[in-house]
Amino acid sequence: MDCKIPAAFLEIGSRFSLSRWIRAVRLIGFLVSSLVLCVRPDLFASFCRRFLRIARVQIRIHGNPLRVPHLAVANHISYIDIMALGALGDFRFVAKSEVRSWPLIGLIAQRLGCIFVRRNSARSLSECVAQTAKSIRAGRSILVFPEGTTTEGQFTLPFHSGLFDASIRAGCPTQPVAIQYHNPKVPYIASDTLAPHVWRLLREPVILMDVIFCEALDQTDRHQMARQAKQAIDAAILTCS
Repeated sequence: MDCKIPAAFLEIGSRFSLSRWIRAVRLIGFLVSSLVLCVRPDLFASFCRRFLRIARVQIRIHGNPLRVPHLAVANHISYIDIMALGALGDFRFVAKSEVRSWPLIGLIAQRLGCIFVRRNSARSLSECVAQTAKSIRAGRSILVFPEGTTTEGQFTLPFHSGLFDASIRAGCPTQPVAIQYHNPKVPYIASDTLAPHVWRLLREPVILMDVIFCEALDQTDRHQMARQAKQAIDAAILTCS
């Protein structure tokens, strides 16, 4: 009986370092144990920092995050954005409703108190704005991704203005936050699926990202605030490119 390993499998195996497998096992074990231990909002920052260590993400911080309850708005490139911002601030996140069905991540998001919104649903948006404003008035900062999707990060898409209403209702500041990576493998865009994307990133020795906290916006109407936030983030991305 011929027990030789086919050459194709040997070639694949040679590309997968032991370090990569160890990191994959650590990451899966971390996510599963987080579910078993019932991740809580008060432990979210610690959860995020541990995830970033396993994924070898290094963050350079620019500017000053607000220290009062506020609405933060950021461009969106990857799921790593959430972990990085969760490690840097006490944020509750707004997420698209589809995230509920993601393996492991969806359950963790629900346990962490994410506010979910259905796309193209005026009723869902109205409920989300009301819940967001209520959370801010209760002392919790909220972070949203007003593009409504991810991009490759060189530029931003038009910002949806609906959720800017939450800061007007809550009477709180709004702070734009720009995110920039220096690795073309990081963006998680429409054609990607989660597990293969994570597996590719585990090959990277380090993932460097910049997080730029821009100046808070003056309160005007939601459409103008959306335009101003986009302009601030686009300018910040250019400075880090």
